[in-house]
Amino acid sequence: SNAANYVGGDTEFGLALAGLVANYLDGTNTTIKANAPITFLNWVKPEKVLGEQAIFSYGGLGDSLSLRLENGKLALRDDINKSGSVKTITESAFVLKKGEWYHLALTIETSGVKRLFLNGMPVALLSGLPLSAIDTDVLTIGKSPENLLPFFGAVDDVRVYDRLLLDSEIA
Repeated sequence: SNAANYVGGDTEFGLALAGLVANYLDGTNTTIKANAPITFLNWVKPEKVLGEQAIFSYGGLGDSLSLRLENGKLALRDDINKSGSVKTITESAFVLKKGEWYHLALTIETSGVKRLFLNGMPVALLSGLPLSAIDTDVLTIGKSPENLLPFFGAVDDVRVYDRLLLDSEIA
């Protein structure tokens, strides 16, 4: 982590991210199998819901995908910068509230199908950028690949799996 502080978390201790580009979790050295399915799980407690914030991103300045908070709504986003500046976005209808803990899960198939879960329930589906298009295995919690959109809030119990978890394992 980079300049993050411990706070009371949902399970034990969480990390407070102060909404600064310098406050994030760097998963660059995380061993993620290339072109393998991924499941990302964590608890988040936003302290700001207006504007745009990156909760999770995978990939670099080229092609990447991210889970963002956009004016309180969770949004899955594919950024295909190197191959034509195409952006695919889907939002959940549920609005997150400031100061409350939420359990997030994101499954990413190699084909590019992404499923977003909120508190164990599926809330969004995006069929977009396949994992083979991502040119790096940079994993970041709390900012976008462009080093922008810092997350202001707390994260806890971050887990990354190199397989798709079943719905029953997420709930």
